[in-house]
Amino acid sequence: MKNYILALMLLGGLEAGGFKASAQTTNNSSTNTPPSPTEFLWTFSGLSYETNAAGNIIAKTISDKTMLAEAVAAANVSAEGKAVVYHINGSSFGDTVDIVSRTNGEVLQTLFGYFFGDDASLGRMAITNGKSTQVKEIDYIYTGQNSHSLGASLTSKTYVTNRNKTVDLVAEGPMHWLINPDGTNGARICTGTFITGKPLF
Repeated sequence: MKNYILALMLLGGLEAGGFKASAQTTNNSSTNTPPSPTEFLWTFSGLSYETNAAGNIIAKTISDKTMLAEAVAAANVSAEGKAVVYHINGSSFGDTVDIVSRTNGEVLQTLFGYFFGDDASLGRMAITNGKSTQVKEIDYIYTGQNSHSLGASLTSKTYVTNRNKTVDLVAEGPMHWLINPDGTNGARICTGTFITGKPLF
């Protein structure tokens, strides 16, 4: 049943003429006080390994900007007014990385799900400090290509309470995932690091 729900939720692929929105629900399983705001700019830097026409494995530089450019190009829309964000509790299964409207925060596409890093029913747990301000967990990485995980992330989260009592988050870590063949594109294995930046919503 979980796989069926994930398949529906993460059909974050692109429909002709525009983005397809993803289902969003609230995760109540976290022991930490959710940050306010909940969407932070997401920066990624890494490499994509793939096979070229000569049959050699090559590496290409990828980033949050190249992912955004690839997504909007596939949808034949402009990148203007859009941002890539790390969305706390973007799903009932965990956090997500979404392409959103900078105007109103509307989720236009879900790129990644960081799921099941702390799920006792699966025998998985996070490591949390005594003050519950730092968390480390191994998240499964989900994409819209498959109802099963296609990678993993060692996610580190630091929660900071501001003077006005709002809670900000810095999330960061290495992540690795597979992109299955799609159209004329062959399989790709991606690896790199991400970090969150300033809050957007």
